[in-house]
Amino acid sequence: MARKNLQGVDLEAGRVDPRPFSRLLLSEAHALTSSESRVENEVDEPSAHEILKEPHFDEVIAEWNRFHRALQAGTVDESGELFEQYVAFFNNQVVDHDTDPTLLRKRVLKNLNIHPDRLVISFLG
Repeated sequence: MARKNLQGVDLEAGRVDPRPFSRLLLSEAHALTSSESRVENEVDEPSAHEILKEPHFDEVIAEWNRFHRALQAGTVDESGELFEQYVAFFNNQVVDHDTDPTLLRKRVLKNLNIHPDRLVISFLG
């Protein structure tokens, strides 16, 4: 009997056994990859009611992608004043900053009244 890893790859022959993969998992993977390109291009702002609900995974990834694009473009800290601080990023902009990420998160969530998973907190250093 051949030794196989968790993905069904025959470790001795390097062949893949398709039996361990379920049709459901493959369809979920296809749905995720097909929605990734769509989500990255969407910048729709959620309604007031929607921002209190737990976001979908693709919404969280889209916000992080917007943060990284802004970081690469140099628009997150144009003045350089936020170096070695945590920034709170939401809705394509820096909304606050602090040296303590816990206080920053609490303050921003209270002020914006949004679900915690919608907020990007990152250290600039």
